[in-house]
Amino acid sequence: MTNMPSETGGGPTKRAHAESQFYDRYAEQLSREQLAPQNVFAPTCLENLYVLEQFGNLQGKRVLDIGCGQGDTSVFFALGGAEVHALDVSERMVSVTNELAKQHGVGERVRAQAGRVEDMKYADGYFDLVFADGVLHHLDMPQAVPNIVRVMKPGGRGVFLEPQKGSIFSEIYRFFASDLRTEDEHPLEQRDFDFLANQFGRLTHREYHLVSLVLFAMRFVTLKFSGQAFPYWMDEVRQGKYHPQLLRCLQNIDEWVFRHFPSLRRYTWLTVIVTEKPKF
Repeated sequence: MTNMPSETGGGPTKRAHAESQFYDRYAEQLSREQLAPQNVFAPTCLENLYVLEQFGNLQGKRVLDIGCGQGDTSVFFALGGAEVHALDVSERMVSVTNELAKQHGVGERVRAQAGRVEDMKYADGYFDLVFADGVLHHLDMPQAVPNIVRVMKPGGRGVFLEPQKGSIFSEIYRFFASDLRTEDEHPLEQRDFDFLANQFGRLTHREYHLVSLVLFAMRFVTLKFSGQAFPYWMDEVRQGKYHPQLLRCLQNIDEWVFRHFPSLRRYTWLTVIVTEKPKF
C-alpha cells in the first residue's frame, strides 16, 4: 500500500454531519449475522448481472468502495481477491464494515475509514475500480466527482448505481419515506448525467426497473405499514430475498419494453452508470 495516505482530510460540513448522524442511527440496528456479502450481487436481479460483468476479475485489483455502508459490498470485493479501501461518512458504519470483514476472514484486505469523498486524500491514479451504490446523489458532486476521477487509474473503471428522476414510484416513495432518506439527496437528472459525462470523459448508463417496480412497491407498503421499513430495504428485493422468480419475470418484461420502446427508460427507478478514465 505504498504512497497512500491513511486518512481523509477536511472537516465535516452540515450535509456530511446530517448524513453521518442518519446512518449512525441505522448502524445501531444492524446485525452482522443477517448480512450475506457473497449474495450482495445476487444473479436473480438483472442489474446485478450487468454490474458483475463490469467488475470482471477482482483478483489483485485495488478497489475504492464509496459509501460502503454496512460493508457487504466491501467484503464481496475482498472475497474476490481485491484490496479494498472503504469510505463512509458514518463512523459507526465503518465499524460495521471492519467487523464484517473480520467475520468473513478478509479483515487484512479491507481498510475502512470515515470521511467525505470531497476530502479524500488517496494518491492520484490509485484505484483500478471505484464503486458506489446509491451514493452519488447524496454528494456535493461538483466537489466530489473531480476527486473520484483523480484517484482512478488511467483506464480505471467506475461503476455507480443511482436512482434517477422521472420514475413515478421514486417520487411517491420519496414522499412516504422521508424518514428513510436524508434531506440533501436528490435523484439524478439530465444535468447530473451531463456533468458526469464531462468529468469522466467516457460514460454509459443502462436503466432498470419499470414494470418490476410493482414488486418494490409491494415490499415497501408491507414494511411501511408493519413499521419495519429501514433505509436498505430495497436490497431485500435486489438480492433475491423477496419473490425472486417474480422479480426476474417482471424484469424480463422490462427488457422487452425497453427494446421496443427505448424512450421509456427515462421513467425507470435505477440507472447503472459505467465510466472509464481515459488512458491518455
